[in-house]
Formats: sequence, C-alpha cells, structure tokens
Amino acid sequence: MDKNHSSSPFRTLAFPANLVLLVTAAAWLLLACNALSARAEAPFRPAIRAAAGVALLLALRLRPSIRIRLAILIVSTIASCYILELALDVWLFSARPASAAIAANRPFDTRTTIEVVEDLRAAGLTAFPALTDVKETLLRRHGSVSSSLLTSKSGELVPLAGVAGVTTVLCNESGTYAVYKSDRYGFNNPDELWDKRFVDIAIVGDSFVHGYCVPADYSLGGQTRQRIPATLSLGMGGNGPLMELATLSEYASLVRPKIVIWAYYENDLRDLEKEKSNRVLSGYLDDSVFQDLAKNRDQVNAAVRAYLQQTEKHAPRWRPGLSKWNIHREDVPFWTQDLITGSDITIAQRFLRLITLRYLPQIVSEAEGVMNLDLFEKVLLRADNMVTKWGGKLYFVYLPSYDEAVLGRTRAASVVLNRVQRSGIPIIEVRSAFGTHAQARSLFFYRGSHYTEAGYRRVAQAVLRGIQAERSIPTVGQKVD
Repeated sequence: MDKNHSSSPFRTLAFPANLVLLVTAAAWLLLACNALSARAEAPFRPAIRAAAGVALLLALRLRPSIRIRLAILIVSTIASCYILELALDVWLFSARPASAAIAANRPFDTRTTIEVVEDLRAAGLTAFPALTDVKETLLRRHGSVSSSLLTSKSGELVPLAGVAGVTTVLCNESGTYAVYKSDRYGFNNPDELWDKRFVDIAIVGDSFVHGYCVPADYSLGGQTRQRIPATLSLGMGGNGPLMELATLSEYASLVRPKIVIWAYYENDLRDLEKEKSNRVLSGYLDDSVFQDLAKNRDQVNAAVRAYLQQTEKHAPRWRPGLSKWNIHREDVPFWTQDLITGSDITIAQRFLRLITLRYLPQIVSEAEGVMNLDLFEKVLLRADNMVTKWGGKLYFVYLPSYDEAVLGRTRAASVVLNRVQRSGIPIIEVRSAFGTHAQARSLFFYRGSHYTEAGYRRVAQAVLRGIQAERSIPTVGQKVD
C-alpha cells in the first residue's frame, strides 16, 4: 500500500504537507516561548502551545496520507478563520474616518499625526502628539504600565497627562485634526484655571473627557465650561478607573472641586483589567501611593517629552522617496495611504492575531462590560470618599457608545449602573438625551467613533440638568466648605 502511495500524487504532496506541519509546529513553539516571557499570561498557556508544537513535530513520523490530510485540515482551518475575521472586521468596523468624511461631504486631512506635529513645528510652534497612544502601548506591555518610562529617586512614576504647555495634536475623526494648547500639567484646559484655590466642577474620564476628536471649546469640558467657567477637564485617552482615581488624588485634590463628574465608558472595565496589575496604580486604592506629580511636574514633563521624541522616529509618515516614482499622496486612495504611511499597522496586527474572532463571544454577549465589577465598585467608593473628605460630591455619568445609543445594546450598561446604584453614588442619566436610535446616529461620526460636537453638547446639557436637579449647581467661584 505504501509503495503505491509513493508512486501516486501523495509523493508530490508530501513535501508541502511536511512544510505545513513544520511551520505550524514552529509557530506554536514560538508562541509558547512568547507566553513564557509575558508575565501576564496564564501559566497553562505555554504548556498547551508547546504541547501542540511537539505533537505536530511527532506527526511528521506518520504515514504520508495522514500527514497530507492533517496539513489540508490545518490550511483549511487557518484560511477559514482569516476569511471569517475579515468578514467580521468589515461588518463590525467597516466605518473609517476617511470614508465617513467622504460620505458626509467633508474634506479629510490625510496627514498622519506626526506630520501635523512637524508642520506645526515648522510654523514655529512647540508641538507634540498626545500621550494617549503611548500610554495604551505601555499598558499592554506585560499587562501593566512599563517601569521604563519614568523613574525618580523614590522609584517608578506613572504619568497621568501629556506634555505640559504645548500645542498638542490629538486625533482626527471628523476630517480635521483636533489640536489644543495643554495646561501646566498636560490636560486639555485653559491654564488659568489652576490659579484658582477651588474650582466648581472637575470631570474625570478617558478619551471622551479628553476631547476626542473635536475642538477644545466643543469638548465635554469646553461645553460645560460655557455654563460653569470654573470647570476642569481631567480626562486622558486610554484612562481606566485606576488612572482616573489617581488623577483625582494627584490633580483634582489641588483645587478641591465642589462637584466631580465620573464619566464612564463601556471599555473602562477592560482598561481596569490592564491597570490592576500595576503596583503604582493599585496603591491609590489603599492610599499607599501618592506620586506628587504636580510638585514633580518638571521631571515628569521632561521624561514624557523625551519618550514622545523617541517614539517619533517610528511614527507613521508618507514615504518621501515615493515622489521620485511619481507617486503622490493626493493621487493615492485613502486606504492605500494608510498602508503606505504605516497608519494601519495596528489594524494589520489585529487581523493577523484574529482579535475580532477571538473576542467575538464577548462582543456578542457584552461580557466585557461586566468584568472586574467588585474592583470597580471599590475604586468608585474610594473616589467618593476622597471627594467627600474635601467637601465635594461625586456623580456618576454613563456615556453611551454607538452600539448602545444607535443599536440598542443595553445589558452591560444595566449591570454597571445597578452596581453604581448599590454603592450609593448618585447617577446622572444622559442616555435619554441621545433621543431615538435614528436620532442618535447623527451624534457620532461613524460606528466606533467618539461624539460629534452636537453629541458632546447633549451630554454637557444633560449633566448640567442632572446637577441642577440635585440642587448642587455651584455659584461660580463658590468656595467649598
């Protein structure tokens, strides 16, 4: 039988089959090594991956017919997974800033973030990108914030804001980049607010509080400030609950706001999963950590500047050498520009790692919205206690995502809001301000985007109505007892 096989097509297919088995085995063994080096990995993962690699190597001793069938199974399974991943990405994440701008007849700035920064510098401004993307990278590294970014005599420092006192390039979802002048600590505020002994309102949160991706005056903080001028925005893109708690401790405590708005978004509990393994951030829960970032701002600012300057070397840019081949940016489709500049490298990484397929059960079941609830409640209660001690009051605001406001997904929101209600922290309802599902669509640039200027205005108005209903709208400049 084997002799017949040796003279049949099996001989032709044996080599590619062996190659498939070898490459797949090598991939599993490399994944095992990577899992061993990543401290955040569960201990059983390296063993499973190594066992899969060894099993595939042993499969090379099987008969050619079995090896070929096994190789066909592997190739077809991998191909099916990537086809499904592509289909899911198109279904869930097909909207992109450029295509959304074109559909809305808005011009779109095709420059990358670093190109905008360099153009501003050429115009004589001191400009930097926002720290948010770097912070997200640091959070992913071994499941915690890297200790290599900042150090002091007392040890590790975790930054909570961007470069201070510079023109900061944030993001582009509308077609135009959001750019602002950062305050003395690196937040998106008028700097003179820090000269006050007390402020009326402080808002903590992630990118939705930071001001993604609208002009500063039309952000949540900016539009709240139109009614209550002494309003501080203490949000940063990539923040999770522990970073927000740390921000309250390090910065809000300097001006003891009468009202603190805790702005929650659906990915906050996932961010908490990354943050909780960092010893500095976890130290804010029991008051064992205080970095005194405001006092050490010169040191912190210098280190953040240096780090951003280092990352600029590898930031995505248009390839200048393409011009000699008569390939110019304005002649190239938007999606091709992204690939040429490297702007889509994270999308490529997501695709290669099958991120959407791997997390599909969580996406469908909204399981991401209900993880770490006990720890989250502990963070909220610690924040409430901190604010109460300086005489202020903490309010919780749930910011709806596109899927919640437009598509009607509400399970995760209900679970989170029930837990907040149990903690006794007052909730300001803003979701109803988005209107019907059809009306809410216009308050986002596209699915997965942040709010439009009108969306932030709806939230600001709802927050102010909620505070007024509680009869705690502050008199401007009123001192906290």
